Amino acid sequence: MQILALLSMLAMFPAQPAEVSYDDMLWLARAVQGEVGVMGEHRAETGAWVVHVALNRVPNKWFPGTIEQVVRQGFAGAHVIPHPDPWAWEVAQVAVLQHQVSDPTSGALFIFGSIDINNCIDWSSHTGSAQRDGWLFGVHMFSRWPYIKECEPW
Repeated sequence: MQILALLSMLAMFPAQPAEVSYDDMLWLARAVQGEVGVMGEHRAETGAWVVHVALNRVPNKWFPGTIEQVVRQGFAGAHVIPHPDPWAWEVAQVAVLQHQVSDPTSGALFIFGSIDINNCIDWSSHTGSAQRDGWLFGVHMFSRWPYIKECEPW
């Protein structure tokens, strides 16, 4: 009887995600720095979205199954950054901890800035947008690749 009570209590708490290894964190920091670069004051928020998208892609059947492979496949410049700057490590670490609690991108697999948006976007997989004071452009999140094939963007 005590075992059943213990099992039912454990069922109330979600399983914790596996810990992210040092190598995984290195690849996430590379993705942050490669995508965000030296964006300035908003690089922490934007970098966190990069991490959330990378973590969302790992279990998805359309992407490779490891953080390293996901980053190598789809994050600009990450593979050429041997030693990410400390700020990129910090952004990656904070985002990984946040992702274990909640995902502010609502499972987004792609993020585009407003400068990337044109008339070839299929908005049916749009999961949200963000615009902050002082940003040069907004950010739009999608659960699948949003560009329509064979569309002339301009």
